[in-house]
Amino acid sequence: IKKMKEAIKRLRDWANRSNPPSAALHKRATNMQRALDRIEKLDRPKIDVKKMAIDFEAHDRSGKDVIVLEDVAKGFGSKNLFDQVNMLVQYKDRTAIVGENGTGKSTLLK
Repeated sequence: IKKMKEAIKRLRDWANRSNPPSAALHKRATNMQRALDRIEKLDRPKIDVKKMAIDFEAHDRSGKDVIVLEDVAKGFGSKNLFDQVNMLVQYKDRTAIVGENGTGKSTLLK
């Protein structure tokens, strides 16, 4: 309704600024005002919003080590992707796993 009132005001303003003043725009604004007056105004329904009972409390870190790999190996049949991989990733470390396609980067992460 607020936007429609603003549109009616703008339309009347345009009608008054035109030279000579536009009777057609005045008529359109009047018709819009009549339609707005006929609209039945309803109150918004009150919805009872239920809140989820979830508790996300931050607890102390259980340790500084995030990923620890010791002598990890993986292969498919006779194809060995990697062997004797050792890796330690600690909290706040930045790590990149770099290699050619098919060398087992994604398999290592999985």
